[in-house]
Amino acid sequence: MEDTDDLYHNDDAVEVDARPTTHSQTLVDGTSKKPTESADAELMRLTKEWTSPVYAFYSPTPSIEYVMERRCHVFKGSTGNMRRHVQTCWGEDVYNTILNADTLEEAHAGVKGHVRNGSIALVFGRNKKGYSHQPHTKFETKAEIVRWVSESLRPFDIITDRGFQSLMKTGQPGYYLPHPTTVSHDVRLVFAMTRKRVAMMLQAYDGELNFAIDAVMHQTCLVQ
Repeated sequence: MEDTDDLYHNDDAVEVDARPTTHSQTLVDGTSKKPTESADAELMRLTKEWTSPVYAFYSPTPSIEYVMERRCHVFKGSTGNMRRHVQTCWGEDVYNTILNADTLEEAHAGVKGHVRNGSIALVFGRNKKGYSHQPHTKFETKAEIVRWVSESLRPFDIITDRGFQSLMKTGQPGYYLPHPTTVSHDVRLVFAMTRKRVAMMLQAYDGELNFAIDAVMHQTCLVQ
């Protein structure tokens, strides 16, 4: 099944407006008259009528183009019959569940969630919280480890611990774990970026800033 990037960068589905555009003229009572509705106004009006859940599998806002002086709405998605394409690429279970969505916005969120979690039941579960059914990506693994060693004050070489390796790789021996030097580099990078961000926030603050040290809780401070 193709991912989100593939979904939104394949050939386009085109809806052609049969009415003349502002580039051409139409005869009204024997006189030439240009349409009064602009392209953006027409798009806004038509968008309210596109309520079918199948639109959730396509970029929500089409672009406006002109073909042979006729206004077209180009949806970023795959060609062919939209429903057949969805059923083929996403499967009957996803398609049928999307059709039961209450709103187009809910269907959009469900499609994105299905790509992220890989479980249609999890995506449309009401008020359910828990862990993802899918393993972390390489980037997410690195981010989670940086957060873990920082919040829990773990040494960087804990990644090489036998027990940790067993817990992480059992059932998925190819699961990516960064080298301790990579963890160290990532922690330094996050620290530098965070320091820069905090500095910008403090410098942008309109007012005086007061700083104090909790000498009772901080072991390196001496109370005189």
